[in-house]
Amino acid sequence: MSIKNLFTSGDKKKRISHVRNLVALSYTDGIMSPEEQEIILQIAERSGMTQEELDFVMEKPDQIEFYVPRKTSDRIEEIYDMVALMMIDGGISDQEMLLCKLVAEKMHFDPVVIDVMIDDMVDLIARDIVFEAGVRKIMDNAGISEEKE
Repeated sequence: MSIKNLFTSGDKKKRISHVRNLVALSYTDGIMSPEEQEIILQIAERSGMTQEELDFVMEKPDQIEFYVPRKTSDRIEEIYDMVALMMIDGGISDQEMLLCKLVAEKMHFDPVVIDVMIDDMVDLIARDIVFEAGVRKIMDNAGISEEKE
């Protein structure tokens, strides 16, 4: 698969970049656990990625451009997925948290609200509250408003 074919639409760029971020996060401790791999696979399937796209991202993550989703709720959902991945092994390492915060900053979230946002996400995930039910709470607590498309 050529790199050019992977990047033909904004939606495709968004999902491939997101899975790339998850792959990078899973390797912060040097290995991707089977649990992390399963979550990444579920997220890739949920976003409509083909197996060919997923294989490319897993094999060559360094060739994938970082892409910032336009909608605030999409950016929050990507950070939420990262937090869920960080929590899969029962603890969040400093390296995982650092990478998550870096991605949030690259997505244009105010550094002042990133900690609040991540803390809310940890709480929602720990209480088994699905993203759709918690996104408004996350946005309200962090003082984030949805941008118009």
